[in-house]
Amino acid sequence: MTRAGGVAEVALLQPGNKLPAGSWTLTATVLIANGLNVPTSFRCFMRTRGTLIFINGQLQDWGGGDGWHRTMTIPGLVNLPQADWIDVSCLHDQNLPSGGVLQIEDVRVIAQRVATTF
Repeated sequence: MTRAGGVAEVALLQPGNKLPAGSWTLTATVLIANGLNVPTSFRCFMRTRGTLIFINGQLQDWGGGDGWHRTMTIPGLVNLPQADWIDVSCLHDQNLPSGGVLQIEDVRVIAQRVATTF
């Protein structure tokens, strides 16, 4: 299952189908664009929407310098007690100066069912 998503603090709110109950390995990839010339800390994390289970997160610190695109990859494992969506949320830690752009350009979540856990 792959879904593309938007530009905001909440990077991906999945419309469509929920993941069925069960164990899942997840990989979220987030493409971030920064048009600022200041160092930026950016946090993204995955969680379920209905049961509010925190799955995993990541922090990236990047220096300024005429803009860049970076991809953040967040792995995770979740055992869903009921069908639920997987959402990706991102935020930055600084007050941003005017005239620049800091945005999420693409988000994808890949889910694979785990047959057995030990």
